[in-house]
Amino acid sequence: MNNNGKYDLDSNYKSLIMDYPACDNPEIIDSIMKHGKKQSYKKGTIITTPGDQIDSIKFLYSGKIKVVMNDSFGYEKVLYILSNGWFLREGLFINNRLTSTAKNTTYAEEECIVYLIDRPAYEILSKETDFLQSLIKSCTIKRSVLVNEINNMTFMSARDRILQLLIASSQKNPDKMDSQWHNLKHKYSHQDMASILGMNRVTVSKVITALCKTGELRVLNQKIQINHKLL
Repeated sequence: MNNNGKYDLDSNYKSLIMDYPACDNPEIIDSIMKHGKKQSYKKGTIITTPGDQIDSIKFLYSGKIKVVMNDSFGYEKVLYILSNGWFLREGLFINNRLTSTAKNTTYAEEECIVYLIDRPAYEILSKETDFLQSLIKSCTIKRSVLVNEINNMTFMSARDRILQLLIASSQKNPDKMDSQWHNLKHKYSHQDMASILGMNRVTVSKVITALCKTGELRVLNQKIQINHKLL
């Protein structure tokens, strides 16, 4: 919270849902499409699993990809959800590496178009400074998000972490029928929030119920809305 008692969030770094591009340079994107290999994935497709051999950087041209880590008991923690303009395994070819091993699972959250950048394509694209800067930006923001997650899990209460996620995902314009309430850009189930925040679903449900009782949230037509006073 800031000194006024309100949440002061930069959604670029405090939301796991990255719905802004790491690369939005049309010339670089055209070059990626020219030299990369196009691959399409239907919604729900598992793209990589732990242990898979990785030999190319992936550029997400359209759609959404969810990156999660799992433990041996089936527990899932969402690392981030990427939208168009983001890279996966952007540091693959650093230090002359040719391959790597996947540590996490990636899913097509929506129907996706991905361009695979193998080593020969990378050698061509890396001659462009803007391409390299896009890779650095993608890597740097992911790192900042994960550092913020560690800080949150260490120092913030479950209530504040849930509010932070919802506020970071809120639409800027309130419901036209009721200016007191803001909709979310993403529809979350309680299990979705639990996976994103590293909690259990029961805790999320209890916190959401408590926030509704205090008037900070409301659920309308099965959609969570945020009181404008929090923003």
